[in-house]
Amino acid sequence: MNKNLNCSKFLFLFLVSFFLIQISCEDHLDVYIVPHTHDDPAWDWTFDQYYNDKVKDILDYTIANLNTHPDHKFMYVEISFFAHWWEQQNSTTKETVIRLLDNKQFELVNGGWVMHDEANPTYGGMIDQMTFGHSWIANNIGPQYIPKVAFHIDPFGHSDTDARIFSEMCMEYFVLDRIPFSDKSAWMDTGKMEFDWYGSHSLQKDQNSIFAYVCPPFLYGTPSPFNFEGDPDFNQPITDLNVEEKSWQLVSIFRERAKGFLHPHLMFLFGGDFHFTRPWVEFENMDKLINYINSNPDKYNVSVQYGTPYEYFTIVKNWRKNNQKIEFPQRGPQDFFTYFFAYIPTKMGYWSGYYTSWPLLKGAIAKAQRNLRAFEMANMLFHEKPQTYNTDLNVLRDAVGITMHHDAITGTSKPYVNEFQYLGGLKTGILSAQPIFFDSIAEIIQGKNNRPVLTNDPSVIIQLLQQNNVAPLIVYNPTSWSINDPIVQIPLPNYKLSTNFKIISSDYIDVRSINWDPNNEILSFRGGIINIPALGFTTFFISIDETQKNIHQINNKNNHQQEQEQEQIEEQQEEIQQPQEQQQQQKETQQKKQKEVKERIKNKDNSKIKKLKSFPIENLYWRLEFDDFSNTLVSITNLKTKKTSNVKNTIYYYESGLSGAYIFANLFDSPFVLINPEITVNENDVYSEVIQKYQDNLYQTFRLYHTQNEFIGGMIEIELHCGPNLPGNKEYITRFETDIENKKILYTKNNGLETGKREYLDLDTQAIPANYHPFPSAAWINGTNTNTKNEEEILLIAERAHGAGSINEGQIEVMVARRTLQDDGFGLGMPLVDTTEFKTKLWLSIDTHYSNKNKRQAAATILPLFSDNLHMSSSYPVISKSSEWSTKFLTEKSELCITLPGYIHILTISKTFDQQSKGILRIQHLSEFDEGSPYTVNLNKLFSCSNTFNPSNFQEMSLSLSNTIDTCHSSNKNIKPNPKAVSEITIKPMEIRTFIFDYSN
Repeated sequence: MNKNLNCSKFLFLFLVSFFLIQISCEDHLDVYIVPHTHDDPAWDWTFDQYYNDKVKDILDYTIANLNTHPDHKFMYVEISFFAHWWEQQNSTTKETVIRLLDNKQFELVNGGWVMHDEANPTYGGMIDQMTFGHSWIANNIGPQYIPKVAFHIDPFGHSDTDARIFSEMCMEYFVLDRIPFSDKSAWMDTGKMEFDWYGSHSLQKDQNSIFAYVCPPFLYGTPSPFNFEGDPDFNQPITDLNVEEKSWQLVSIFRERAKGFLHPHLMFLFGGDFHFTRPWVEFENMDKLINYINSNPDKYNVSVQYGTPYEYFTIVKNWRKNNQKIEFPQRGPQDFFTYFFAYIPTKMGYWSGYYTSWPLLKGAIAKAQRNLRAFEMANMLFHEKPQTYNTDLNVLRDAVGITMHHDAITGTSKPYVNEFQYLGGLKTGILSAQPIFFDSIAEIIQGKNNRPVLTNDPSVIIQLLQQNNVAPLIVYNPTSWSINDPIVQIPLPNYKLSTNFKIISSDYIDVRSINWDPNNEILSFRGGIINIPALGFTTFFISIDETQKNIHQINNKNNHQQEQEQEQIEEQQEEIQQPQEQQQQQKETQQKKQKEVKERIKNKDNSKIKKLKSFPIENLYWRLEFDDFSNTLVSITNLKTKKTSNVKNTIYYYESGLSGAYIFANLFDSPFVLINPEITVNENDVYSEVIQKYQDNLYQTFRLYHTQNEFIGGMIEIELHCGPNLPGNKEYITRFETDIENKKILYTKNNGLETGKREYLDLDTQAIPANYHPFPSAAWINGTNTNTKNEEEILLIAERAHGAGSINEGQIEVMVARRTLQDDGFGLGMPLVDTTEFKTKLWLSIDTHYSNKNKRQAAATILPLFSDNLHMSSSYPVISKSSEWSTKFLTEKSELCITLPGYIHILTISKTFDQQSKGILRIQHLSEFDEGSPYTVNLNKLFSCSNTFNPSNFQEMSLSLSNTIDTCHSSNKNIKPNPKAVSEITIKPMEIRTFIFDYSN
């Protein structure tokens, strides 16, 4: 035995004992020990691996322990796991659980399908997964057990969006943990670890207030030496010999944590990641400590008992009523990003890398979420019996819900979990739910004829063209607004027929603007005067122009033949007439410029050719100028306002320092620029584009669509093609440099909902990662243009989550891809191994702040939704001409009977998650409080013109359907739900109103 060690230990215990004698004279402290487990639905392992190895034992053994120990309590969060476990239980166990819930021994908290990430998801995904979890509780256990406590102790930062939506779900309390270290330290010192949080600057306080609690340092896990399932060398069992010593230590922790709060009550979280696989070990040891402390009130002046979060908050609520002179902090709309971990000096960093990690996965999640919305809407609007398909839709709901988890959409799980659990699960979910979408459309169009068999398999279109020279194409619009002059894109992989397509609408109007891209194998066309109705579809017919058939074959041609034939096609395309004079003039201008550009590129290194300073592409809205030497963007002209702005763009990369899946830690103060990309310019009737090849696995394309649509044509599309196998320890960004004086302030739409102002943190070290912020939807900078002296704003829209920042004056940059060669030490245990290939899109506008803000939210809603190109063709019946289809089947349909303004959005139309004939409607005002006016709509008239969808008896509910709206935050438990139907409503800026309704289809 080491004598010096024993002396040190004796001295330590003497000092601790002396200190605790002092604190035992402090005011009485009331402690609620809350046993809990934090179970990630996937991370290092898959969902099934975690369930079979850990979660099943946790729930089996803990429920059994509570059943035999009336003083023991436990809480549980992840409904995805709990639902899986519940389905395997017999009626006796289920009755036991309900009895434990009724006597307050067992408590469900949070209630979402998962504990979702708060940075990367959009508000729609957050609402959906919470509603899925709350509805499961209501339908399987009882609505009275839907939680009142939001419990988010592991997401890497916290969003004010959650403060708002949790309140709108009738939740009263919000437990959070991972806030920036500086905030937590300051609040601990000043007793401000609890506060009233108002998440929205647009809504009234009583609409979005929630009481927030921040876990004291270190984190949410039980500290040593009280982690009794942990290493026994540091967490010795409690015995008669050490119970007094350990009680002093535990009370010292209680007293230290209590300094962060304004009242004599403390919630002490007892547990951690996958704790309570052996609940008897945890409870047996803690029981001894509780009994000893309570048996010595004069010594400790502390009372200790097991409790649940709601029990604790009820005590605090009553204390506040009796001590109203004590003012708790009030915090308005603010979030807590970027999270900085600073508890261990060797493990410090800003957690802003996960805003971008695994962009392929982030894109798949975003698209699956949008598809789920479209499938649910089509099933509800067009299908005779929507409840028939709830089980199949639930496969996709489950998959999308799981990916909202804070180790899924974040890109911070093991690669095989990303690929198998998340990407594989989404693929399975799409395959399960997509036939419902096709069948719903087929049912509405069939009329009195046999139902067609619809599919989006491109080989069907190719086969129809090959055999019958005509293929119907049904294009669906999932937005709340009619899409005028749409751009439709159809992938046709391995297409080997003629490229002389002919397309007509269901009204037999020729579509003149058509383009076939043989490199990407995509057929694109412009709708022209044809609109696609809101929440509806229209039909086009694709055929091959017989007069030009087989002029061009892609396969089995040598290069010389292909070049000759391509020239023939280009000559033929030049002869096509645009339907409008303005469009014809535009086309002639484009062809002239295209010829000039190609000539300049061809002779770029010939010193005898006089080089021009720049070359342009343009559409009705924009002219983009590219420098003729660097091949990069240098200016943008708004053709509507005739104003030109200097906007420079190129690709850079940060050299990684200690970056990993979680943190972004650049090695040098500035990124490295990639110079002189190779370029290809493509101009046709559908779009003009400049493709920049920076390296073999990194491309950026600027694309302008030739359409009058103010969103599709009125925004500049930027597509980045990254991978496979990007180099390690490089984090790639696309940067836009302007003359805007913005003081390095970045604005974002937090989770796609409300505006967040991101002021620059001026730090000596790690300033760049500290000033990166979540960018799941929209980001912009604005201010005075130092050149023109006009107010100006550059706006970016994203179709998936990224990280973004304004690191230098007048600049906005977006991180698009990252890969590291080292682990960052925060739990994953390996480098960020991402060698995948993906494409991601941004949309850009530069205008006045006023012009941009009026279209910002609508653009961020329409562009990602419509870019999914939801279309289908028919494998049965086979037709030989378009009239055969038009005379048999409905070719256009919309169930929406009112033309909604651009700021009113139908967020949800879905079947409820049970077998009742009820549906869900969420209608949203997209404008913020300073951008729009209230709008009145009669819900009964929204769909009154439909002869297939007849909703009635609208009843307003909380956001997650947990309560009727009139009982949501009522303290009067005697208030009964008001069954009165709602008809006309007035919706205010930024409100989301939720209703259930009866239907008969």
